[in-house]
Amino acid sequence: MEGSEDLAAARKVAEILDTQHHERIYTEQDMLATLPQVIYHLESCDPALIRSAVPNLFVAALASKYVKVILTGEGADEIYAGYDYLGAIESPMNFREK
Repeated sequence: MEGSEDLAAARKVAEILDTQHHERIYTEQDMLATLPQVIYHLESCDPALIRSAVPNLFVAALASKYVKVILTGEGADEIYAGYDYLGAIESPMNFREK
């Protein structure tokens, strides 16, 4: 969304790496309009899934205009307990319980 720290960071990285940079800046109304589609395809109303699926849908649509394949880091934070709310996990066995 406009003003996002992620936008500023992406612009800076693109500048440093001298890469082509494309943006899809979306509004709250864009998010609300796509929710039915996202929930339908996720087959879930889990807020944690939806919050990442909405921008991923937007980036996939944008990327499809320029490339055939896109690699993302989606899932890495979950696998390696990178979110604050997963910080209390002390062992791999406890991860499944969260």
